[in-house]
Amino acid sequence: MANGETVITPGALLGRYRIVGLIGSGGMGDVFRAHDSVLGRTVALKVLPKETIATPDRRRRFEAEARSAATLSHPNLVAVHDFGESGGILYIVQELVAGRTVAQIVAAGPVPPERAAEWAAQAADGLAHAHESGVIHRDVKPANLIVGDDGRLRVVDFGLAKMVGGAGTLGLETLTKDGFIVGSIPYMSPEQALGKDIDGRSDGFSLGIVLYEMLTARKPFEGPSAVDTMHAIAHEAPRAFAPGDPGVPPPLAAVVEKALEKSPDERYQSLREMAVDLRRFARRASASVPMLTPATGVERVPLPPRRSPRRIAMRHSPPLRLPSQRPALGMLPSRRLTTSAATWLAATRSSKSARRAPAAATAAVTREAPAASAREVRPVECPAAAASLPTSIRSSN
Repeated sequence: MANGETVITPGALLGRYRIVGLIGSGGMGDVFRAHDSVLGRTVALKVLPKETIATPDRRRRFEAEARSAATLSHPNLVAVHDFGESGGILYIVQELVAGRTVAQIVAAGPVPPERAAEWAAQAADGLAHAHESGVIHRDVKPANLIVGDDGRLRVVDFGLAKMVGGAGTLGLETLTKDGFIVGSIPYMSPEQALGKDIDGRSDGFSLGIVLYEMLTARKPFEGPSAVDTMHAIAHEAPRAFAPGDPGVPPPLAAVVEKALEKSPDERYQSLREMAVDLRRFARRASASVPMLTPATGVERVPLPPRRSPRRIAMRHSPPLRLPSQRPALGMLPSRRLTTSAATWLAATRSSKSARRAPAAATAAVTREAPAASAREVRPVECPAAAASLPTSIRSSN
């Protein structure tokens, strides 16, 4: 690479860092793999070409990245180790992450919803920490999100970062003046596209675009030109999820919809909130538990296994009590009893204690009664039963 009279090639020395090879190039500089000769570790070294240092704006922006990133320490943000200048070349020394960018991953197709939600939640955690430290990224896009081989996502490239509030202000007013657009156009927020003041909710909108792209492998706002794309971001609704999109669950689509609201007041007010919703979805999806549908708010509960009605009745009903096999007196065969026996039955039904013994006598009388004549039935002599009858009945016979 040409750099005035200097060519940065493998083996070149910048300070204590020896260049190993080129990793990639971007709008804010080139990134090299380098070796730290003092600590004996491999790092990522980002340099700004010498011919562009003469531009005060770019030099100021490059220095701002180093300072803003150096104030941050979070597992989901790339760590900054050093910042310096050698031979008129500015450089930032960062943690070297072995992995792939989200842009490289999406180029192969959509990301499964659970994984996309978890990656977006990690990005939201890192950006929320930056916001709480007074730093707005302003250039959240797939190329600036790296998924390491350890599965952890990290946010990189704070080259367009803006420090806000208090003593942390870096004097970057020239970067946000009216009519000066900062950021990558397909991933801008509406307020960025219109050149308005921004805050952390702008990064949330950009992260919503990245999440949409992870789920569908396409962008929610696109136009034939950069101006058309910016107009769509500022004034048009995002492209709806198509029926052919591979399984975008409604709860996750609701998160994307809220992140892409045009008005900052209607979006997530903090990326902490967005991370909570994303992790709740990922947790429930992995556990296959009921989730709330955004349209109705009704919990979808899985149906229990089907059982036959008889099995359900036997499982939940009290045990059945079968009637006695012995028929009651009122259920005896239709035979006319003698007048004396009928009178005795009427007199003894009110006495529960006296019912059992006469019942045996009555049954005997009924069994012995002849059925030859339907009009006249002769009483059967039964000394045992007669002895137990009341005196009034015995005298009538």
